[in-house]
Amino acid sequence: MYLIDSADPKAIRSIEKTYNILGVTTNPSLLAKASQNDVLAHLKTIREITEGKRLYIQITALDYETMFKEASRLKLEIDAPLTIKIPATEAGYRLMKTLRHDTDIAATAVSSFHQALMAMSCGAGTIIIYIERLIKSGQNPVTLIKNLRQIIDRDYPGTIIMAASLQSKTNAADVLRAGAHRLTLKPEVMPKFFKSKFTDENTENFAKDFKKTFRKKTIIG
Repeated sequence: MYLIDSADPKAIRSIEKTYNILGVTTNPSLLAKASQNDVLAHLKTIREITEGKRLYIQITALDYETMFKEASRLKLEIDAPLTIKIPATEAGYRLMKTLRHDTDIAATAVSSFHQALMAMSCGAGTIIIYIERLIKSGQNPVTLIKNLRQIIDRDYPGTIIMAASLQSKTNAADVLRAGAHRLTLKPEVMPKFFKSKFTDENTENFAKDFKKTFRKKTIIG
């Protein structure tokens, strides 16, 4: 259900210790903030931390030929399970068609119904939608996801809708109810989704009641 959106090895390690995540999503902006010089070495470090879980790496080039070379190098250098994130552009659709038979593809920055349909027909197995960016631009991601889910269930079973760029728990719940399969959250946001003042207060009260009666902090001493 949940993935972490980060290229910071320290943050990824910290989240991994506490929460059960399906994988890690990165993008060029996150890599630019987190890595120094050797981007491939940096990605391999993330791969080691997330061994056995899916790693999503986005193409940075804009033209088809360079995109193809970049994707080929990533597939050669980075261990599976690996998903190549490809933008839903003209060059991106062409690359999806080229890679579709031997590459797990995620179409990223999808903002419209027909973009998503074209990406799926070109071979994308995951559709990434930046939820709060769409809201800020005046679009309704809930309607988009509902409409996409109908087509996916009918014509593209197994395709995943990934809701990204989420800050709000309310928006996250809305898109999940609409039919999104996955959420990707930044490391500073993820703990907020699973923390409750009500739970913390009740847990502390339970502990106080136990200690008051038994004069010890835990059952075992």
